Amino acid sequence: KSSIVHIDHDKDLAILLINDHEYVPVKNIPYIIRKSKADLGEEIFTLGYPRNEVVYGMGYLSAKSGYNGDTLSYQIQMSVNPGNSGAPVFNKVGDIIGVLSTRQLQADGVAFAVKSKNIYALVDSLHNSDKA
Repeated sequence: KSSIVHIDHDKDLAILLINDHEYVPVKNIPYIIRKSKADLGEEIFTLGYPRNEVVYGMGYLSAKSGYNGDTLSYQIQMSVNPGNSGAPVFNKVGDIIGVLSTRQLQADGVAFAVKSKNIYALVDSLHNSDKA
């Protein structure tokens, strides 16, 4: 149970507020959201919920830009399913390098992930809008 607190349509990212009285926040998150760029060919994986159970996907970073040279995204080589959008993309040490956003329908295993540095920009814009 959640509600949208802030959304950036251009970057396809949103911040959600958990509204579940049974939710227990974790003290220490076991990963970081990486500010620096990922490396071409870097092994990656994702955990998402295109079904009612968690689904693991593995692949690699195939381009440092997204569709048509989009600099906000990475191109990744990985099979993704409808419903995987919004899942974190992790590197091999468990750092978040992006968020799955879409896939290319005309090619097998080509997907795109919004770069994790955009998460920081979204949080900053939320802070700035709160001050206005």
